[in-house]
Amino acid sequence: MDAHVHRSLPVDFCRRLESEWPKRGGGIIDALKFGEAPVSIRVNRSKWASDFQIPRDWLPEPIPWCDEGFYLGKRPIFTLDPFMHAGAYYVQDASSQILDWVLKQIGPFKLGLDLCAAPGGKSQILSHHLAPGGHLMCNEISRVRVSILEETLAKWGNPRTSIWNWDAQGFGQSNFRFDMILVDAPCSGEGLFRKDAASLTRWSADHVESCARMQHTIIDDILPCLAPNGVVIYSTCTLAPQENEQIWRYLLKQDLEPVILHMPAAWGWTDCSEFDAELPKGAAFRLIPDQGRGEAFFMCCFRKKQTAVMPESKPLSESNKMKRPTELDFIDPGGLLAHKEVKLIQIKKQNWLVSESVVRGYEPHHWRKCIKPGAKIGGLHPTDPTIPSHESAFLSECNWNQFPAIDLDEREALWYLSGRDFSPGKMPDGHFLVRFKGLALGWSRRHGRSLARSYPTGWRIKMQI
Repeated sequence: MDAHVHRSLPVDFCRRLESEWPKRGGGIIDALKFGEAPVSIRVNRSKWASDFQIPRDWLPEPIPWCDEGFYLGKRPIFTLDPFMHAGAYYVQDASSQILDWVLKQIGPFKLGLDLCAAPGGKSQILSHHLAPGGHLMCNEISRVRVSILEETLAKWGNPRTSIWNWDAQGFGQSNFRFDMILVDAPCSGEGLFRKDAASLTRWSADHVESCARMQHTIIDDILPCLAPNGVVIYSTCTLAPQENEQIWRYLLKQDLEPVILHMPAAWGWTDCSEFDAELPKGAAFRLIPDQGRGEAFFMCCFRKKQTAVMPESKPLSESNKMKRPTELDFIDPGGLLAHKEVKLIQIKKQNWLVSESVVRGYEPHHWRKCIKPGAKIGGLHPTDPTIPSHESAFLSECNWNQFPAIDLDEREALWYLSGRDFSPGKMPDGHFLVRFKGLALGWSRRHGRSLARSYPTGWRIKMQI
């Protein structure tokens, strides 16, 4: 506990916790009032071959349920670290990283959906558990938050993901059949009180009930597109039982069976069967901040029965219908690809790197709600006048050896990431990769004697350097 930290919690919220947790309620309230949220990151294993190593003075400590996760003993200024902008790691609460452990028990999936994906950290984890040739559809209903999701996934560098701006009902009425769906549901956010003052301001008992009703609706809408034997993972970052255990009971009433998971007690997670006798052991878990190292989190998993009767696809509403088919043509990658599980295609004269599943399951009448089918490439050859897409620089699936590159020191890298005018010295002609210690930061070109201010405006560092 930090003696200098004191948050005022809603009185009704504290009374509810004391009633729900007669023995632990006081400790949970103290953890939320006086505790600091642990700092943690998850590294990008596909980029470990670079010079990136977690600095020792960050005091890293492994997170037991995620091989790539680390607690940090201090909070660095992440914004001023070029490695973060290169996608070498992602700042994410340790509780959310439990998804990696869950997926190791469930196994890889072929076609998955992250229904409420922004800001994108859980999508990154899901993308590492795809079966060969698999694909992950990352959806965000808020158009404003889609841009955050785009940046997060672009820098992580996995083209086997697509980005969507649809709703649960639209997916449920579609012909998609997913063998894994993550519903990280919008919730009352009680687990975020330590790091998000806005969640404290929004809280009310009515808000909790409103969130629970919305979660029921999301489940009703999305389950029709879960394939038989497919898995739905449900999670929230709240402490409210209306949004957690009661949702578990609602899922049990569907054509689903609970998946029993195994969790070492030493990790600090609470098996919900310890305080709710109706739940089998291993059917649902909570991380509660009085005992666990992370923000409050609930997670459970269900599998659709093999005998489940699948509904016939319903006609799409007018708002979800595609006005005209989109043409999809294969194009010759010209030696650009370094991986056989991805394909280079052209949609509406734009070049994309996509997974095989997109190619096989392409249905034009559904794709109006797709923002990005994969990773946008841009120009394909050094002599191509088309400007390369910045996100293509982060892809290990591409042979970028044929392109010239320049390496920046830390100060120059921060200038580039801020969109400043500066001259890094000798520069090649045309477009070239910009790197920091072996990791790509993006593309640029010569502008007179300076480096062109080509870094995407929405991604630029805004703070003073």
